[in-house]
Amino acid sequence: MNIEAVEITEEHTISDFLAPISADNKAGVSLKEDPIYAEIQEARASDDPSLPRGVWEHDLKKSNWDKVNRLSQNVLLSKSKDIQVAMWFLESQVYLYGIGRLAPGLLMISEIVSTYWDEAYPRMENGDIEYRTNLFAWMTDKLSLAIRQLIIADSISGNTYSWVDWERAVLEKDIEGGSAMNASVSAIKQAIDQTHIDFYKEIWS
Repeated sequence: MNIEAVEITEEHTISDFLAPISADNKAGVSLKEDPIYAEIQEARASDDPSLPRGVWEHDLKKSNWDKVNRLSQNVLLSKSKDIQVAMWFLESQVYLYGIGRLAPGLLMISEIVSTYWDEAYPRMENGDIEYRTNLFAWMTDKLSLAIRQLIIADSISGNTYSWVDWERAVLEKDIEGGSAMNASVSAIKQAIDQTHIDFYKEIWS
């Protein structure tokens, strides 16, 4: 298997993301203080719909994954081999395109880390890798959340459900009366049965 030929997007393979930023500075520059870093963080941000909003109702802020995807991709290809940015990019890939982008994205991050271990950002100080290892713990949490929010049923009746819906349904199955706000296990199973096989082929592609 030619790892570098694995497609990450329709336009780019792992090879493109591994290419040096420049001959003189292969890993590029640190963007920690660059406005684009804050811009990506702002695009990721969202309001928690479960929290009370008080008297003054307002539209909930939603993550702009298209923007996260575009900005982080540009950083990795032309500005910096930044591990945090690579993780943001993968996170946006999963939210935008589904579980099929997870394995290639993880492989991409692995190759960036292997290729640019000494030069990649955030840099290690005095050989201390704790900050970097913390990034991977962070990634595990965020990707788990992204996967749980992916649609697992898109029935012909128009009902769509995520893994979070399934977890809630199972949790409430034995509670008398359940919750009118959440779908039942049987409803989700029925929606899965009514979901066309092409839907599952697409989300895994």
